[in-house]
Amino acid sequence: MPTRYAERLNLPLYPIDPENEVQFMTPNGLPLATGYSGVVLTDKGPMVEFQEKHLNFANIAVPPPLLWRRKHPDAFYVEHRSRDYCGVKIYEQRRDEGTLKAGMFYISAFDMISDKYPILIERLNKRRVVNE
Repeated sequence: MPTRYAERLNLPLYPIDPENEVQFMTPNGLPLATGYSGVVLTDKGPMVEFQEKHLNFANIAVPPPLLWRRKHPDAFYVEHRSRDYCGVKIYEQRRDEGTLKAGMFYISAFDMISDKYPILIERLNKRRVVNE
């Protein structure tokens, strides 16, 4: 069954009003970014695309065990995490891969909240099948 991410997305695919930028936060309320470049629909879900200027680097860090990705020439991305208990993943893309562009940052729309769109994407209500 297709998930129809585009139909469930509340966040516009591209920013509507650059003067009135969307503020993105972890579910805990830690500010991650101001503004965005767009939303990329991937097989794994919608990824909000950011430029470096959008991110609040005071609230994200690369976990020490993953620092090797910064130096390794074959790493596709560098994984950052939010500095709160939510541990939201922020991917710094190092190579073009499908619709993800090198030099851009990506965060799953499922992992954030915003000031203008309380729910970025509607979750599926999966029914449990009870054996009778």
